Amino acid sequence: KLWQRSLVVFGGPLANFLFSICIWTLLFNFYGQPFSSTTVSSILPGSAAEQGGLLVGDKIIKINGSITKRFEDIQSIVQLGLDKVLTIDIDRNGQSLTLTAKPKIVEKKDVFGDIHYVGQLGISPSGERQLVQYPFLDSFLISINQVYSISLQTLESTYQMIIGVRSPQELTGIVGIAKMSGEIAKSGLIDLFNFMALLSIALGIFNLFPIPLLDGGHLMFYFFEALLGRPLNPKIQEWALRVGLVLLLSLFVFAIGNDIKKLIS
Repeated sequence: KLWQRSLVVFGGPLANFLFSICIWTLLFNFYGQPFSSTTVSSILPGSAAEQGGLLVGDKIIKINGSITKRFEDIQSIVQLGLDKVLTIDIDRNGQSLTLTAKPKIVEKKDVFGDIHYVGQLGISPSGERQLVQYPFLDSFLISINQVYSISLQTLESTYQMIIGVRSPQELTGIVGIAKMSGEIAKSGLIDLFNFMALLSIALGIFNLFPIPLLDGGHLMFYFFEALLGRPLNPKIQEWALRVGLVLLLSLFVFAIGNDIKKLIS
């Protein structure tokens, strides 16, 4: 049956997401999740935060409707959104206020020396970063939410590359992934497990893209089969597979080219 075939195909990407959930559930339960306060401790002069009216001591509750329980949540939203205008709900001395701010796009060099363009609000959190351990069930639920959030961020980042807002030079291939894996392994098992979870999500999402040869391509064929009431013409499927092969090879060559450029530079 068509639905059974679809479930079998979807099982591959689903396994990637479940793997990430399992890793983070165990990490948050036994080791802890990084946690920083959402209360502002300092503001860069001339920054988007200062221009938007944020003050030291403000507690950020939501950004664009998304609840920010940790400062790390704020970083994810701001950095990925580039210069997108933000609606920021804050608590100022017990009073609820709504502000708007437009982050500035800045260059950020990661631990591997690669340059990325991110949005910057210009604030720092109060207090030191802590590790918060959760009961097993809470860890499981938080892990599901984290996989969901990172999946959306990955899709948005991909969309930004497609429309030209984000540079495709940020795309990493197998050479870059191998290099990152080696470097992260040196920094400890916790960082390595986190990297494995992130990589598994990326693979799961990539596999769901509607490109023939990928699981998403097969699901696309099944969708048309359900729509038409019969399988697509074998010749159409054959040509689609050829186009998919060319697209994938082109993508891999481009990504590896990016890796080699980064290694040389």
